[in-house]
Amino acid sequence: QYQLMKRTKILISPCGGVSFIGWFLPSNSAAIFIDFLDAPKGKSVHMEANTWSYLDIHDFYYEVAYDDFVHLNGSHIDPIMRNNPSGDNEAHFKFWKHGVSYKLDENKLETLIRRADKAVTSPRRGG
Repeated sequence: QYQLMKRTKILISPCGGVSFIGWFLPSNSAAIFIDFLDAPKGKSVHMEANTWSYLDIHDFYYEVAYDDFVHLNGSHIDPIMRNNPSGDNEAHFKFWKHGVSYKLDENKLETLIRRADKAVTSPRRGG
């Protein structure tokens, strides 16, 4: 994994612990992190943004919204759950904890990849 990361130009990763392989990226590489959805606030959150600012990498964030999540059965988040994200009923728990996945927008991701590629191939300023 270490050798693979040392050759990586652009990493795409969900946020959280799995993203910490990014510590092994080479200088001037880029990472695109899929944000975390703060369900009660309905906002996209950069979980480890402060961590990545300490490394010599370009960090980008794919912001998420309720519509970016789908259940394995293909359904989107029920409007009742959307309007009551902190509800603790059984259906709510099952939806979020069993079978919910991201559905990434390819155009949005491609835009971030292009920005990341430009960042790692552009001449660096300073010393």
